[in-house]
Amino acid sequence: MKNAKYVDDLSKKIEALQNPNSDYVKSIEAKLIKERGRVAKIGYHELSMKIENIKIIEDRIKEKEERLRKLEDMEKKGKKTTYTANYKSTNTIANEIKRSKSFIKGLKDKLTKLEG
Repeated sequence: MKNAKYVDDLSKKIEALQNPNSDYVKSIEAKLIKERGRVAKIGYHELSMKIENIKIIEDRIKEKEERLRKLEDMEKKGKKTTYTANYKSTNTIANEIKRSKSFIKGLKDKLTKLEG
């Protein structure tokens, strides 16, 4: 008895799917639209998190550039600089700045793809 009902339900669904104006098709479309909206919200949240990350990284780049300028000024004045764990060589800092900028460029490219 259950099998007959299940087969009957399936045959009704198949018939409903063949008619684009049926209530069954419209309910499926409504579910898809609702799901798309949820996905869009997730995408927006992800987008805003990436924008925050970009701002944080840009602040770090500014700090590193300032530290690099200070080290270069010390070297120009002829002062010997000691490179401890706190102070890295100017080359290392310059490389970190380049990597951070290329990372931000990649993030911004992804953002434009998500927005557009």
